[in-house]
Amino acid sequence: MLEVTLLRSVEPNRVRRLRNLVAISAIGLPILALGSLTLFDPNWLARAYSYQPFGPWERLLTETRVLVMYLGNTVLPDLGQIHFFYDNLDISRSLLSPPTTLLSLTLLGGLLAGALLTRLRWPLVGFAVLWFFGGHLLESTVIPLELVFW
Repeated sequence: MLEVTLLRSVEPNRVRRLRNLVAISAIGLPILALGSLTLFDPNWLARAYSYQPFGPWERLLTETRVLVMYLGNTVLPDLGQIHFFYDNLDISRSLLSPPTTLLSLTLLGGLLAGALLTRLRWPLVGFAVLWFFGGHLLESTVIPLELVFW
């Protein structure tokens, strides 16, 4: 995140290319590891989700709402709404069930697009938004973790 926002003009091109290669490797290696795991054990994800009341697609849809909840609690914290147990969280079954899923996806997509498009003009804003998404990258994928962490 630092490389594409705040440090983009500090280093010469040669060093920047090397760091970009390292950043791409940091993203590519976990994808390669998950792909290899799936190749050698195609049922690992199905077994992992057998203990959950939702599947990988429903998890991804629900995580859009969870990320918007995190953003809301970061920008305007309401201590009465922050608690440790979210067992009653509605699972998103489709983009319109519940309707806030599509709204959350639209908001997150707009934030991400806005951060990428304006990162050169407002690098600190771009860094903050990209850092938020990067920090939730592992938690908000199909890896079968709990839906909400506080």
